[in-house]
Amino acid sequence: MRTRIIVKGVDGRRAYTEWHWGIAPEFVTEHNDPRRDRQGRDVLPRLLVECGRLRELQFLAPDTGELGTFHPVNPAKCHLTFDPEHPCGRLYILLDTKSEERARTQLLKGNPYRAMKLADLARATGGRHADGAYPDLIVKPVGLLTKFIYSAEKRGDGKSHYVHRAGEESGIRPCLAADEHGRIWVAGGNYTSPTPGVTD
Repeated sequence: MRTRIIVKGVDGRRAYTEWHWGIAPEFVTEHNDPRRDRQGRDVLPRLLVECGRLRELQFLAPDTGELGTFHPVNPAKCHLTFDPEHPCGRLYILLDTKSEERARTQLLKGNPYRAMKLADLARATGGRHADGAYPDLIVKPVGLLTKFIYSAEKRGDGKSHYVHRAGEESGIRPCLAADEHGRIWVAGGNYTSPTPGVTD
């Protein structure tokens, strides 16, 4: 597994190295989503730092209590990232084209929830990520994020799978949502993304 940093506009080697406990990125790449929000603005922050390659998302349907999972088609091309310029390190999920197609099929087809603005969903979910700038996008809720798994290399741990259980301290879980393109968004929640890793 090659460690990697995802950047948009600037070099984030230092933030990556700190987050991976001294492991520097092997290369830097640009991730450019040409799609814009309803106001014509970029949907992603100018800088995103990779936590690791996304392996699994687990979520709970709020109305039925049914547990669901989402697995990217090609985890090597899908990234769990955070915004180091956000005070709480907001999480972003970057999927490859085939995984976005899977998300449209699995998470949107037959989805019974009402479409709404991403920012409104974050406010309804609560937590320290309830407010603040979100892209002006219409999404459909998927469920409350209960667990996510990503793979990364951190000094002292080597190449590992990391399992994070959402809301384990505060009880406030983020909500997963998907837009019409199959992009998955993390809305609300009480987590932070400091150097030791994602907490709560």
